[in-house]
Amino acid sequence: REAVWNVGVLLMIPDDLPHAEEVYREQAAKVNAWWPKVSKYLTGSYVNYPMITLREDEYPRVFWGDNLPRLVKIKQRYDPDNVFNFPMSVPTRL
Repeated sequence: REAVWNVGVLLMIPDDLPHAEEVYREQAAKVNAWWPKVSKYLTGSYVNYPMITLREDEYPRVFWGDNLPRLVKIKQRYDPDNVFNFPMSVPTRL
């Protein structure tokens, strides 16, 4: 909420491009190689920007930081069965 910048990378490869999947992997590797040079100047991550470089267990802390314990309590109360579950969702436990 207090961020000055919102930085994201969108990599789009046309499906009809010959060897599209190979081109995607090559370009994604390039982005992943230079991203640490950029990200060292950033803090956190915007929840609607899934990051292939984050492991599933890293999303909660990166996305919600100090708010995570409060959000987990809310999740336990209103979604105890974890119906609303996807890799970037609030976990049911810390």
